[in-house]
Formats: sequence, C-alpha cells, structure tokens
Amino acid sequence: MTFLITLLLALIAFLLTRLQFLLTAQRDDLADLRQQIASLRSSDHPSTPTSPVAGRESINSISKNGLLKIPGVGAACAQRVIDARPYASMDELDAVSGLTQTQRDHLKQHLLV
Repeated sequence: MTFLITLLLALIAFLLTRLQFLLTAQRDDLADLRQQIASLRSSDHPSTPTSPVAGRESINSISKNGLLKIPGVGAACAQRVIDARPYASMDELDAVSGLTQTQRDHLKQHLLV
C-alpha cells in the first residue's frame, strides 16, 4: 500500500512538472504572438517610426522569431538573450553566458536598446 501511494505521488509530481513546462511554453508563445501583433499593427502606419534607427529593433522587445532572423542566432542564443532582459545598453550582452563573440557582434549590429 505504501508503495502504491509513493508511486502515485511520484506520478503526480511528474504531471505537475510537465504541466508547468507546458504552461511556461504557452506563455512564451503568447508573448511572441503579442509582439508579432504589435509589430504588424505598427507596420500598418509606416509614417510612425518604429525605432530610432531605421531597420533596427529594440533588444528589449524583439520577439524570439525576430532574433532567429539575425545571422548566427539560433534558438538557444535567442532564449538566452530573452532571459537576460531588460538591457540598459548593448554592452550588457557581454555578460550573457553562452553567447559567442560573433553572436554578440551580430546582435549589436542588428539591434539597439
């Protein structure tokens, strides 16, 4: 009987962990969708500048999909950049672990604070 209770508790713990993972993934996807919608809405009004420098987005608001379009940036790199937000300056990328110097250079070329 004790074994069965232990097994059920382990199963419940596993299911709760899985549920937490799924909810986190869903929240991240929802945040990306909201950013894409905001980007689409702002592109409906081309006379309104979207950033101080044409063609460059803010590192604090760019979506994961936007980061993936930058040369040399993969899913893991994009997630590290997102997890380290907010940034006060682009030099703070130097403190983000797991990024190569090439990735940092590409991010600094394509993004701004």
